[in-house]
Amino acid sequence: MTIYNLVLFFHILSMVGLAIAVAFQWTMLHRAISARDGEETLRWIRATARLPLLVFPSLVVVVGTGIYMAARINALSAGWISATFIAILLIAFVSMAAGPATRALQRHAQQGKKEEARQSLLKPLLAISVRLQAALLLTIVFLMVMRTNIAVSFEIVGVGIAVGLLWSIPSWRTGRV
Repeated sequence: MTIYNLVLFFHILSMVGLAIAVAFQWTMLHRAISARDGEETLRWIRATARLPLLVFPSLVVVVGTGIYMAARINALSAGWISATFIAILLIAFVSMAAGPATRALQRHAQQGKKEEARQSLLKPLLAISVRLQAALLLTIVFLMVMRTNIAVSFEIVGVGIAVGLLWSIPSWRTGRV
């Protein structure tokens, strides 16, 4: 086993961490919206309160290990590396944009405000954020496999963004996941 293999393991592990966080957020939104009563809604929301403890370290590790591996194989200037980095920044931006709505949702759940929590769940930004992040994560995996030049890589990121936004259209009015 080499250092590179160990770094690759942590890189993949951190991507899995990001995927788990997005999947859990998606599950929470779906289950909380369709919950039978207010208590069940609050339980689902509270279950995601610690997700930032997974997301932030995963983002840091994926970027750090990605830079190390790209430097090691002299690929820092490769198109797919640049596009991947932009996609990761977009995931972080989308997550931050949904941050106030997410924090309000968590605050309502912690205070036991069932009706306010239910209203917060229907904010379209929450569903759009989750769908866009999922599409961007899949885009990153695709870029890692394809290893295309810069023009094609940015086209792929553009397609990933478009897919995420088109996928989100049903939730724009209803907020449903």
